[in-house]
Amino acid sequence: MNLKELISHFDEMKVLVIGDVFLDKYYYYDPSLGEPSLETNLIPTIVTKKIFTPGAAGNIAKNLALLGAQVFLIGIIGKDGDGYELLKALRRFKVNTKYIVRSYDRKTQFYTKFININENIEDKPRVDFINKCPISVEEEGMMIKNVEEVVKQVDAVIVMDQTDIEELGTITDNLKRKLKDLRVNLPNKIFFADSRKRIWQFPGFFIKPNAKEIRILVENIIGKSKKLPNVVFAQKYAPKISRKMGSPMCITLGEEGSLIVDDKNSVRIWTPKVKIRDVCGAGDAFTSAYVLALLVDNKYERKPDLISASILGNLAASICVSQVGTGEVRKDDILKKIIPMPVKEVYHPDIYLINPFAVWEKVRFIIFDFDGTLSLLREGWEKVMEPVMIEAITGSRDLPIAHLKKIKEKIKRVIDRTTGVQTIIQMEGLVDMVREEGLVPDKEIKSALEYKKIYNDRILRIVLDRMQEVKSGKKDREDFLIKGSMDFLKALRNKNITLFLASGTDRIDVLREANFLGIDNFFNGGIYGALESYEEYSKEKVIREIIDSNSLKGNELLVIGDGPVEIEKGKENSALTVGVASDEKFGCGWNMKKIERLKRSGADLLIPDFTMWEVFMGKLFKP
Repeated sequence: MNLKELISHFDEMKVLVIGDVFLDKYYYYDPSLGEPSLETNLIPTIVTKKIFTPGAAGNIAKNLALLGAQVFLIGIIGKDGDGYELLKALRRFKVNTKYIVRSYDRKTQFYTKFININENIEDKPRVDFINKCPISVEEEGMMIKNVEEVVKQVDAVIVMDQTDIEELGTITDNLKRKLKDLRVNLPNKIFFADSRKRIWQFPGFFIKPNAKEIRILVENIIGKSKKLPNVVFAQKYAPKISRKMGSPMCITLGEEGSLIVDDKNSVRIWTPKVKIRDVCGAGDAFTSAYVLALLVDNKYERKPDLISASILGNLAASICVSQVGTGEVRKDDILKKIIPMPVKEVYHPDIYLINPFAVWEKVRFIIFDFDGTLSLLREGWEKVMEPVMIEAITGSRDLPIAHLKKIKEKIKRVIDRTTGVQTIIQMEGLVDMVREEGLVPDKEIKSALEYKKIYNDRILRIVLDRMQEVKSGKKDREDFLIKGSMDFLKALRNKNITLFLASGTDRIDVLREANFLGIDNFFNGGIYGALESYEEYSKEKVIREIIDSNSLKGNELLVIGDGPVEIEKGKENSALTVGVASDEKFGCGWNMKKIERLKRSGADLLIPDFTMWEVFMGKLFKP
């Protein structure tokens, strides 16, 4: 079925939602009103409007009902005023509340949010109430009895385990055992679980962890994990988790869409870009559309299509975040928003695709950056440049710790921002910083060329020491290349792709170091580096000349680098860009700092190294 057909069958579905039920209270206040209290001198919050709506499991029930499903809700609330308001709110959305357990011993749990009427945003701390005692044996028994009665009438069961402290929640151990038994004994029904802290306790259920919850899952099922960005973490670990739990999985990644994982493959699905007003309730909106889509397939004896379900979930969530509060998403809202969304198979867990619209098959020319992208001979150059800059700015004077710390932070930002530019330009920036700081008399301030010589002398000593390690047999040449570089360059040469090398390092040094590493012969288009007159060379100038002299269209040129300069200049000239976010200390693996700066610079795709070159070649450069 297509997406519109799936939505058209939503009103045929019957769903049981069971879990922690809250009342969401929205108090709209006017910040211009209110005089300081005579007793405390505190200014009161003057409420001009209040709205009560179902929260937690109640919000899931509300969303399902708005999408047309017939919904039964099971949970526990107090026999109190807040419980009365909650039931009234649920019935307003036509949720069946007959099986909700009402207790004199427990209070209705609530979240209270304050909305500034001028800004229409929540800008004060929430006020919440959560029960601090477990449900009684009698209350638990009533819930289990109600579940046994209702489950016969529905097509799916959604479990909402909201409470942080397990023993205080609605989903008790006995209730979990009952739900697990029902899932096994009722294989034709969909069982779905959503849990903030304990999703690993629901094996075999359809699950939808978010970026934070997938990390909790990994910690509890696999153990220790690597520090990785959300998308890469999900791509790497979700397939293992899915297999171990026997659970089809959808990981929601906020603005970066979602990842579908089953027993065969992984698929990234992007989400439409919208103006975000309030992220609260986005996960529940996603769940409601996602589960109903799975149900339609299941009811019509089709294998549930996780991709179509996730697309609808993404659409519902994007509509929700554009509203204040937990939002109200209806079928017509989704139907109006249906647009083609990128869906891409995950070819390799360490290929972090950022731009799904990039077309790679037409690439004919590639520009490589050198240091940090291919070569490791200058690994740690930042730690060489930083003291050079500190000495220049301070004149080697002793400074108060706080002042010195401020200077160091400024230098780190400058180095991070200028990675990839010519050294002389960095040194011109250093001259400006020396003057701005004012610690060194004008007559002692050196020229940019003099500062560059100091830096070059220090970094070249390190480079020569590393070359000597190779000559003496202590290390191999490839120990000073990003892993996979040599194989990747050979493969590109066999594809008859024209390769260029462009570096911010002096050209004479680039030529010598590329030759030493045995990669200079791959660059049949030319090797470029900084010249004595820096106006004669820049990476942008190289990119423009290559495009103009070969009449290239944007996607015929690919720029590969580890710094923001080459990525930004590549994007400005409509080239494709790959960021190499490698941990240079090891020559492979992810560097979290590089990931963030390369994403900000506009990279279409990120990789930690070139070890997956065969996948890259086979999937991205298709014949």
